[in-house]
Amino acid sequence: MPVLVEAASLAAALRRPEVIDGAPLDALQEGMLALLRAQPAALVDPARDLARSLLRCHLGQRGIALFGALRDAAPQDASAVRLRIAGALAQLGGEVGGESDEALQKLADPKLPRSERLAIIAAIADLATPRPIDEALRLWNALVPQAALADAFSTNTHFALSFLQIVEIIAAAHVHPDRLIGPEGRARMDADEHRVRQRIHREERL
Repeated sequence: MPVLVEAASLAAALRRPEVIDGAPLDALQEGMLALLRAQPAALVDPARDLARSLLRCHLGQRGIALFGALRDAAPQDASAVRLRIAGALAQLGGEVGGESDEALQKLADPKLPRSERLAIIAAIADLATPRPIDEALRLWNALVPQAALADAFSTNTHFALSFLQIVEIIAAAHVHPDRLIGPEGRARMDADEHRVRQRIHREERL
């Protein structure tokens, strides 16, 4: 599966969507579904990169179908994974549903393990990035009170590490390239990357 994810990235960079469309994308979907069943957390890293690649390949609708199938198969208790899948759908222009609000309710549980809490916070912040600014600010503001939680596992005397981690997550989401760069700017960057890759390939053939 990692090879197919990388192939999608290269297809996007070289503007060759036919390389990944069809059977390769079907195989990738089956591989991601298998990974989701065996190790849901391992799906977090490739989800956003794949969504970006499919968008650049003008395969947004195919990507919405792929991530929609993943969302339907994702365990209900795997909140962070479901949020990452929803984030990929948001990036592709798909329907996100109420994943973020359900996750915020889960964060209200004071007994939620710290590692799971941080994973959910990071996923919500990421999900909010491509959303309209009013909705993004609503979600980011809802995460701010989480920074007040005590870090029971910290040995520091002057600060709690989890506080800094949460502040960093929220701050990074505010300045994410997907928020700062509009569609026209992103298209220009993609075009520049395409020209650079074309030149590299030409020089390699010499």
